[in-house]
Amino acid sequence: MDKLPQKTFIIIISFYFAAFIYFFIFSIFNFSSVNIVGETISNPKLHSLNMDLSIQREKPESEIQILSNFKISWILSNSVRLFIQYLLPIQSTALILAFSLIFPWKLGPQGLLSPFTDVIGKSIFLFLILTLIFSGLTEGVLPGTLKKQSEQLYLTEIAIDYFEKANNILSSENEDKNYSIIIEMLNAYLRIDPKNPVVKDTLDWAVSIGEINNIDTSNSEKNASPPNELNNKKAADLIIKASDYFKKEEYFSALYYANLAFNLDKSRPEAQRIAAESREAIRSQEPDNSEIEAKRYYAQKRLGFETLNEGNSIDAYYIFKDLSKDSTKDKDVQEFLNRSLEEISDKSFFIDEAEKYLTVPGIDNIVFLNNPQTLIYINKMILLDESKAFFFDIEVVKFDKFNKIEKHFTAPYGKYNAESKSIIMYAIDRNYSNKSYKPVYITGTESEPYNIIQKLSPNLIDLNYLGQSLHSINFMNIIELYNYGSILNNSGYIKEPVQILLLERIASPFTFLIVSFLSISLGWLLKIRKYTFPLFALLFIPVITYLIYNILSIYEFGIDLILGYSLLKIGFYPALIILLVTQAFFLFLSMVSIASQKD
Repeated sequence: MDKLPQKTFIIIISFYFAAFIYFFIFSIFNFSSVNIVGETISNPKLHSLNMDLSIQREKPESEIQILSNFKISWILSNSVRLFIQYLLPIQSTALILAFSLIFPWKLGPQGLLSPFTDVIGKSIFLFLILTLIFSGLTEGVLPGTLKKQSEQLYLTEIAIDYFEKANNILSSENEDKNYSIIIEMLNAYLRIDPKNPVVKDTLDWAVSIGEINNIDTSNSEKNASPPNELNNKKAADLIIKASDYFKKEEYFSALYYANLAFNLDKSRPEAQRIAAESREAIRSQEPDNSEIEAKRYYAQKRLGFETLNEGNSIDAYYIFKDLSKDSTKDKDVQEFLNRSLEEISDKSFFIDEAEKYLTVPGIDNIVFLNNPQTLIYINKMILLDESKAFFFDIEVVKFDKFNKIEKHFTAPYGKYNAESKSIIMYAIDRNYSNKSYKPVYITGTESEPYNIIQKLSPNLIDLNYLGQSLHSINFMNIIELYNYGSILNNSGYIKEPVQILLLERIASPFTFLIVSFLSISLGWLLKIRKYTFPLFALLFIPVITYLIYNILSIYEFGIDLILGYSLLKIGFYPALIILLVTQAFFLFLSMVSIASQKD
């Protein structure tokens, strides 16, 4: 039987395929959908809507219910999850049956032509390849699959919450319904379940009512702060720019850049000359008293310029914003509007930038020690990329050296500043200067006119990890787990639960090899003697798999106890050495069990 490795591989793959088909069918029948159903009857004349909308649950008794639009994705991911989680007992069952039933039946009375150990020795490479595949599935595929399923569960929950909020208003008897909230909630639902016809029809009806004004936030991207052009500019460059503006008779801009150049290098007379000539030109342009409106415009323009030069970029922004409405052709106004936008980005942001992410799911309930004296809580973080994020419902508690609360404040919104690695907690309105959000102090007083910036020790990726619950560590691979343990340790958490899971993951490939060799040994030990294939034995395949799964669970629990005790007593790296020595010993015993088998 020289082709034993190939035939072993075929049997294992056949079991894999059969198991995946079983888990796929199981996932189909076990899937429980939740959907929005009903009919809408509108009466535009009365501005009312007769609603018969409801949440339809396919299996109300089921603990896990998923939106119907996730059905195919959920079934596939659940099949993959179950297959990987049961892969080791499936492999063990395949090997036991192969060496106890299939191979003895195929060989017949003549038995093996070569010693058993020689035949098995040719299969070692096959099991090493299978171990690599198993490791790739458990570390590369399974964490992503678990994370995807968790996200779909979360999206289902918040989608239902959005619908219920909208439906409660729609179905109420109150004639004065807040349709703006209805539209907002239904739009949020459709971002998750975009093809639901009932919700789409309801939203279309609400938008069609003349009295309802849909909130427009499209200008937030258009009016985003321009890039900082002045960074790393030398005084010579600024003087050239000031001179160019002076020649174009844009004297405010010329004065602005001349002042910047002078502040960078006070030894340059050109900067002083251009500034003086610009001031004289500005004074010469001052209108006479009969031009009241022009004089007001000029005075506001000059006030905005002086305000910006004094460093009060937020007030300057509102001044130039108002002036830009009166004159779209004034290049000075547009220039200084952009400059003020550029400068306020370091200490504030616009409210609508944050509010457009209010209904977007993010990373919730982040709590960490920013430093030994500062505890920070963030209710939700929207991570856009590695350098951009928005925060909602921020709470900061600062302790003195006696561990008593020195300051305690909250802020509704925050934006991450990548350059300073901090949270900016001052949100201003794009159009109205009297509307803003900044930290509210519960304990202590503001050390500045407003304490709007909080430096962060962890970066955004670390915050993403800190927002994960202990359940979510199953979504991480070995490298992520190792990094996560360090982040937890630096942020006031214990890292041992993560380190135990990390050790379990390291032990996983060893367990795969050990169980595979023991299964071969056990199968050959129990091989049939009559050389007729017992078909009834196939009925016990699910039972054998289930028993092996539970035996493996007990084995892994025992390993966990040893690892946990070692970790707490002597630390991570000594526990890792104990793990490697223990697994090497078990692997040696499993190979000895094969070598002890008779032909």
